[in-house]
Amino acid sequence: MANVDAAFRVIDPRSKKSVFHIWRIEKMNVVSVPKEQYGNFYKGDSYIVLSIAEEGDERGCNVKMKEIKGVFDVHIHFWLGSDTTQDEAGVITRQLNWMILGGGPVQHREVEGHESKLFMNYFKPKGGIVVSLSVSNIGIDDIISVNFIYLEGGHASGFNHVEHKFRQRLLHVKGKHHVRVTEAAGMQWSAMNHGDVFILDLGRVLFVWNGKEASVTEKRMGCKHASSLRDERAGKMKTNIIIVEDGTEDKMDPDELKMFSQHLPLNERNEIQSKEAGGSDDKMVIKL
Repeated sequence: MANVDAAFRVIDPRSKKSVFHIWRIEKMNVVSVPKEQYGNFYKGDSYIVLSIAEEGDERGCNVKMKEIKGVFDVHIHFWLGSDTTQDEAGVITRQLNWMILGGGPVQHREVEGHESKLFMNYFKPKGGIVVSLSVSNIGIDDIISVNFIYLEGGHASGFNHVEHKFRQRLLHVKGKHHVRVTEAAGMQWSAMNHGDVFILDLGRVLFVWNGKEASVTEKRMGCKHASSLRDERAGKMKTNIIIVEDGTEDKMDPDELKMFSQHLPLNERNEIQSKEAGGSDDKMVIKL
């Protein structure tokens, strides 16, 4: 254990219990991520995700840890944000050699926008998801939760010290089987398109804007994610959710419209991008 990074010592190699833990690279050091931040990933950072479970058992951030009586199944995921530095990527590479677990873990390199299904499944909301859909060729088991958020910046930018859930922002909900929520670089119509769903998060009010060509899955998951944000804020502030359909913005209540227009002025609405400009839902590549 002498050569093991101090942050990894939270994991007892002698333990016979299942484990799920996430670390982030901060200033070239490995730091544990608080459990309440699981599922939030900064595009400017790199992460290590460790999953240990009994072979065949469910795994992930919301699964109750238990004693392993059968075969250990160990997976280590190295997640690289699109804006991560080469130095941080180098730290991730060096960590490939840490072997505090005795066995040979399966190693995965996860790239933003192209994560594996196994990785995405780790971040299902508590209790899983309940979805009623009438979309052809999509089964409930094929739909992945939206409890996975990309955030702008990284540790070096100082963004991680901001309570992001109360910071005004525009969230982009996109995907078919693997729905992801991405924090847009700014709040403007030009960051939006007719083929996806967007959430204008103003703290006390969440506007869920449904693009006219967005899929049923995206609309469903946009509402679900907004509900999750509202539930997170229970006891801290009262949060209302307002659904806005593409092209009907001027039909909102006057007070709601005034608040909405302060960030997305209707006279700039012509800047909305086409569905095609938003890219494919199946092969999503995020460029913000």
